[in-house]
Amino acid sequence: MDPATIPVLVTLAGLFLSAAWLAYGLMTNNWFVAGPNVAGVVLSSIQLLVAGYVVLRVRADPTLTKRPAGEVGTAAGDDSSHLLPQQALGGGATAPSTGYRPLQQLE
Repeated sequence: MDPATIPVLVTLAGLFLSAAWLAYGLMTNNWFVAGPNVAGVVLSSIQLLVAGYVVLRVRADPTLTKRPAGEVGTAAGDDSSHLLPQQALGGGATAPSTGYRPLQQLE
């Protein structure tokens, strides 16, 4: 559980925007605007609750953010930052697309 992976600011923005559009939809009696934003408010609130729970759990037990030995990127000197996401997760090796060039080669 890594709290850094939860986009809290994006979730807060989504909550405030959904709440604003929900209020507008209710004031104008427009259910096509209000309806979807009810789901936005509920889902954003749930995501913020989960983020808060994760942060509290990690503060109580910091070992929760450590990966078990044997996972990709945990061995000493193991730099898996060059791997594609599929490879980093242990999936099959796939070649980068032909349009892929690292930033160092763009100069």
